[in-house]
Amino acid sequence: MGDHILVSIPETSDDCVPFATTIPFATTIPFATTVPCVQSSADKAVPAFSAVADEEDVTSNPMVADSSAAVPIGRWREGFFDCFEHGFSEPTCCLAFWCNGMALAQVMTRLKLNANGEPNALYVRTFAGLSFMWIAYLVSWMIFAYAILTTPYLSFLDSFAVFFQFILLIGVLLINFIYLGTETRMRMRTAFQIPGSRMGDFCAFFWFPCCTVTQMARHTHDHHIHKSSCCSKNGLRTGAPDIV
Repeated sequence: MGDHILVSIPETSDDCVPFATTIPFATTIPFATTVPCVQSSADKAVPAFSAVADEEDVTSNPMVADSSAAVPIGRWREGFFDCFEHGFSEPTCCLAFWCNGMALAQVMTRLKLNANGEPNALYVRTFAGLSFMWIAYLVSWMIFAYAILTTPYLSFLDSFAVFFQFILLIGVLLINFIYLGTETRMRMRTAFQIPGSRMGDFCAFFWFPCCTVTQMARHTHDHHIHKSSCCSKNGLRTGAPDIV
């Protein structure tokens, strides 16, 4: 049925109330949605992602008791270049600037995506796995830069094979992070019905990774209500509600 799945809605009385269920992740991020009540038991086709919007264009997860878990739909919560809107020392902005890969891992953990950018139970390992890869990327860059600056030209030619291995490692890790950043942003746009394109997502992460990750991180939770944290797996302090 394409992007639709079947859910069984039980028979209800005249005074029926909305039936809440959680729709499994299909091609977008899973969100709990409210299925309108019906008068007879039947299998109804509902979209794999169905946002419940109000007059302020936000969607709330009905399975989360905290009403502050509202997420804007159809638009980003903050502008693309609003990285420093909450100050230069704000944890999300700092981590996105200095350790962009780790900040991306936090966003992916919130969305319950694994280290390959796919939704499954292995998302609990995403932060640890991508943090290790980011550290490997930084260390490789530092070793390569030090070797270039301290190795004489002739010795560099003799050791070109070793240098090439470092270049290859750095390139593979960089391409992987660009892919994950593009994929995560695309999934968020699709889930929250935000206009854009895959090419736009790629260009955003390739040229402005700090701004891209910061915008994605602040979209899932209101910064004024749920403060960010550099040291948690999902980039949020304890008690912040899940949106997935």
